[in-house]
Amino acid sequence: RVYMAGANPAFRFFKRLGIYVFDLQHDFQNHGLNALTENQVATNRAILAKAFSAEKVEQDYKNLVSNIYEI
Repeated sequence: RVYMAGANPAFRFFKRLGIYVFDLQHDFQNHGLNALTENQVATNRAILAKAFSAEKVEQDYKNLVSNIYEI
């Protein structure tokens, strides 16, 4: 399990992606150091691989540069 502060922008970003990440203040007492299920681990890996693949990063970079030059 990954615990983060709920106010952390990265926490909210990962939650929007559908990644299993937990709020340290609210979830640690319930889950502690229990591991994720195999399905949850597989889901997290698949989402992260898609969101941060070389192709996705390259496309995001191209979009960013394109938007800068349109302004």
